[in-house]
Amino acid sequence: MKIVICILLLATLGCKRSANNQQLLAADTQVEATPTAFDQQPGNTPSGKWQLIPVMPSDTAAGRIPVLNFIMDSKRVTGNTGCNNFSGTFEVDKNSLTFNHDFISTKMACPGYDEAAFERNLLRTNSFEINGDTLVLKVSQTPLSYWIKVR
Repeated sequence: MKIVICILLLATLGCKRSANNQQLLAADTQVEATPTAFDQQPGNTPSGKWQLIPVMPSDTAAGRIPVLNFIMDSKRVTGNTGCNNFSGTFEVDKNSLTFNHDFISTKMACPGYDEAAFERNLLRTNSFEINGDTLVLKVSQTPLSYWIKVR
């Protein structure tokens, strides 16, 4: 009988929460919000992945929507033209953006798709603007293409 009373007493005391235990429990359950990699990028940069906002049917004639992925640390851009994958480098300074002519890409044939026009427009780009989740690639102040942020 003494053993049963001791076990019940220990069980009761072990389950009791003190004010100190409540504070420890509250501290353990608090989670601090940490910034994501995107939040840590400096202000107005095209960092990350962007998908073309098609304007004309020819923008998606190859069956895929073009994508750009800007890697700011190495100043590399990768993506898909809607037909072929590509990779290259770029320069960015404030709102100035230029793509270097060192692009490499796969060479799949995509009948009915003017991939050369897509590439020419990328290489003509000399500035950009970001409005919310929209990236506008421009030549001077003339928009060439619109891109939406992929999250």
